[in-house]
Amino acid sequence: MGNSPECSPLDSHLFRALVVALRHNFCRTYDLMHGDPGYENKFKMGTPQEVESSLARTWLDDCPTPRQIVDDVMRFSDTQLAIINARGTVVPDQDHRSGRRRTGAEHSVQMHPDCAVAERATSHKHDGWIAEPVWGIVPR
Repeated sequence: MGNSPECSPLDSHLFRALVVALRHNFCRTYDLMHGDPGYENKFKMGTPQEVESSLARTWLDDCPTPRQIVDDVMRFSDTQLAIINARGTVVPDQDHRSGRRRTGAEHSVQMHPDCAVAERATSHKHDGWIAEPVWGIVPR
């Protein structure tokens, strides 16, 4: 328990939310080509500088939200108290990793404002395509 994510509040849940939001932003702007409206705000992952810019823009767009940060940090004192009461041994019910990091983060992603521009700019590229359950996206 002492070296687990529960002892580092942001490690426990919120960095997962940031990574999921970054992936959503990247996917939403993926089809932008040079010259498309919004291309200058495309979320890119090709170089360390592009990753840093994409991460910072995602973080600054309130992901994770201030409320999520406060909630996660407030759980920290309960975790520390449980470790003290258990005299430093494992405290299994303080292991909050039950799958909600994954499912909760993926369902709470807000669209970054730059992604809305990208979706408008690239929506015509997918006209005439349909989603097939087995084969993916195919032309009509």
